[in-house]
Formats: sequence, structure tokens, C-alpha cells
Amino acid sequence: MPQEPTPTSSHEQIDLMATLVKTHAAAIAALPATEIENDQLFQEIGFDSQMLVGLVNGLEETTGLAIELSVISEHPTPYDLAIYLHGELTQRAKGTTHAPEPTPHDSTSGTIGDLFRQSVEDGRAVDALGFLAATAQLRPRYSGSADAPNPPAPLRLSRGPGDKVLICLESLGPFLGNFTYARFSRMFLGTHDVYVLRYPGYDAPDALPDSPAALGRVLAPVVEGCADGAPFVLVGYCSGGWAARLVAAQLESEGIRPHSIVLIDTPVPDDLPDEVFNGGTASLLASWPDIVSLKYPALTAFGWHYKMLRGRPLPPTTTTPTLSIRATEPFPHTDDVHLNSLWPDSLKCVDVKADHYSIVVEHAEEVARITARWISSGEEIPRTGTAL
Repeated sequence: MPQEPTPTSSHEQIDLMATLVKTHAAAIAALPATEIENDQLFQEIGFDSQMLVGLVNGLEETTGLAIELSVISEHPTPYDLAIYLHGELTQRAKGTTHAPEPTPHDSTSGTIGDLFRQSVEDGRAVDALGFLAATAQLRPRYSGSADAPNPPAPLRLSRGPGDKVLICLESLGPFLGNFTYARFSRMFLGTHDVYVLRYPGYDAPDALPDSPAALGRVLAPVVEGCADGAPFVLVGYCSGGWAARLVAAQLESEGIRPHSIVLIDTPVPDDLPDEVFNGGTASLLASWPDIVSLKYPALTAFGWHYKMLRGRPLPPTTTTPTLSIRATEPFPHTDDVHLNSLWPDSLKCVDVKADHYSIVVEHAEEVARITARWISSGEEIPRTGTAL
């Protein structure tokens, strides 16, 4: 019987691997494989961290490779990932695959990552954060965009003709990839441009901000570039809301006012009990171990930013209308502790029956609907407690 021809060129093999990746991705996203493009970001397809874990598991089973979740952060489209997988399979066929040698900045075994994890498991996350911040003292500082490392390029999660651009700022935690807003952004597919920003210093041991204002200064030009002259909304989940307010303050000082700020369960930083840090960090490591980076750059940047911002009142940004979206359930892994996420200058506050983590996962669609109604409304609304 005639046999199917075996692809002979690397290009053909990579194309087949890309088809395999898209087939797995389509099954997880409940989409036809034909609707997924080779150069489409997984976030743009609507993938969140849980879906990516499923994709990694499926590809591991099919290829026999051990695939770290961070690989998808580094190869964020089906074709990029296919190139990586083809290379790994080629090396395995040659018998030359080997684990990379650990470096002081990469290794977690017996070093900073293990110390952090053990401290969190012992209920001492606050002490661990202090240790990380002290270690970060060894890293250089920047005071503004002139001496700062380049921020990671913004990722576009959605495209649409809407008159306002949504620019989302990631939490300051040590996460792999940009998946916090994956479910949130799905609601804006085809209607609005949605970008997500991260911060310099998390992926490499580059300089860290010497003040909260420095963080705002280095992010402001990135926000302006995403907006490209259009009205824009700054969206911040958790400590990403702190960054959003810092950026808004910087832009206002330059005569540029955002359309508004949306804070998604962002705690007031000068009213944040230790129990939240201890319980919240333990919950993260227990619930999402695959997306928490235990590498030196991410952990020390995490410790530095929290030390710099926690306990300080941030700029009020009084000229920018602010919507606070609050989770009403107790903070995970705490004894019935609720975050104080009602900012005194919020123009409006809306409650969602969720906890701090489920508000951007299971309840992300509800949060997106609230945001969509907020940005489409021009009316003045009471400052607190009014439901949309």
C-alpha cells in the first residue's frame, strides 16, 4: 500500500508541528482549528493560565517532551511554539538534549526560590518579602525612562474599533506570562483594543525603580504608545491598580488625562494586614504553582515593589474618574479577612460576589461587563455603593 510521504524539510516539519499545536489549542478553547492563526498570541485566542496548563499537558503527552509553562511565555504563538518543539524533538533524535546548567539567576534548588517557598509554607510570607526586598538592594536602580531598562513590549489581547483603548497593568507578583486578563479581554474581542503591560526587572536582573514615581515615569510612555492618541482606560487588578494610579498621576503631570481608571479588587496600600500577605501568597503557590516564577529576577522585583509601595498612600489622581470593583468574599487562606479596596476618591464602587482570585477567573466576564458599561457611560454617578 502507498504510504504518506514523510516531510523532509524543516519548514514542512514545523508546519506540521504548528498544526498539532493549533489542534490542541482549538480543543481547549472550543474553537475550530481553522480559526487559529500561526502568528496569533495565545492570550489573544483567549487562553488563561489554566488553559495553558492544559495545552502543555496535551503537548507533553503527544510529543513525549517535558515542557515548562514558561516556554509558552517565551514562545507565545502557535508557530513560535512549533519552532521550539521541533528543535527539541530534533535534538532528542540526535541524542543531544540535556537539562540546562543552572545559573545563580535561574536556579531555584537550594537557593532563593526554595527559601521563598519554604517561608510561605511556614506562614511567614511577610518575612519572605522582607528577605526578597533586602536581596533586591543588590540590584541597580533607575529614576526615570532615561536610565531605566526597556519595559517588556505590551501585548495586544484584543482588537476592535471602539473609541477607547483598555490598557491593563499586571499585578506586581512574580508571575510567568501575561494571563491575568485573558478571560477579561475576551469580552472585548472585536469591540475594543486591549493591551496588557508588565514591568522591567522581572525577566532579567535589570534596574528597579528608586521610587514609586519612577515606576510611573517609565510606564507612561508605553501607555501613550498603546493609546496612540485615542482615549484610554487604565485597568489594574490587585497591585496592578497601584501601578495604574502611578501612571495616571505621571500622565496628568504632563497634561494628559486618562478617560478613567478601573481598579479590580485593588487594596488600599496603607491598610493591608500581614495576614493577607501570608494567606494570599500561600494560596497562590497552592492554587497556581505553574505560573509563579521562583527565579531570582521575578522574586526580588516582587519583594522590592511591595516594600516600596505597601504602606504608602499613592497619588490621589483626583482628576481621573475611578471605578472600584470589589470582591465581597473573604480573602483566600485567611480567617475571614476582607481587603479594603474602596478607594476614597472612587467615583463609583461595584461589588462582585467573588474572592480576590476568582474575580479575574470565574467572574472575569462579569467584571468585563461592568467595565464595558462604565466606559460607555458619560453620566456622573454617586461616589460609592451604586450598582450598575
